[in-house]
Amino acid sequence: MTESEMRLKVVALLHAEGLEVCHESNKLNNCDLVGFEFEPRVGRSVPKVKRVWAIEMKVSYYLDVLGQAMRHQPRVNKSFAAMPSYVLEKARPQTIARFTEQGIGMIAVSEGAAWVAWDAVERSVPLRRYKKTFWRHHLHPQEHGRGSRGN
Repeated sequence: MTESEMRLKVVALLHAEGLEVCHESNKLNNCDLVGFEFEPRVGRSVPKVKRVWAIEMKVSYYLDVLGQAMRHQPRVNKSFAAMPSYVLEKARPQTIARFTEQGIGMIAVSEGAAWVAWDAVERSVPLRRYKKTFWRHHLHPQEHGRGSRGN
């Protein structure tokens, strides 16, 4: 399974979670996928960002994806790694413990779907910095890197 094949299934999962998706976000050091949601809009002003999830995908190499996911933690509510389910089935308990101890969630991806194998620790972080960037993406998702709203 390639990262491109994984991407479609992870995007579907993020949409099911009520998140819009931005691909390869420069705001988060070229994070593979960013899921985001706005507060309800009141009046004409741009609404506040409600939540942001960072997802790093790898077909193998646990430590690489763990390090990448950890770099995003200070700037997002949840940080996840995404890997093929057949790779996760072979993971040693101490490998899984490294992710959970750091608060990094894991998204398992199979040929048919993606699911949260274990959840990330939710953090309260300031999200103001994303407001304009993600709002532009919300209004014009195709101009900002294959983005989509999932509706």
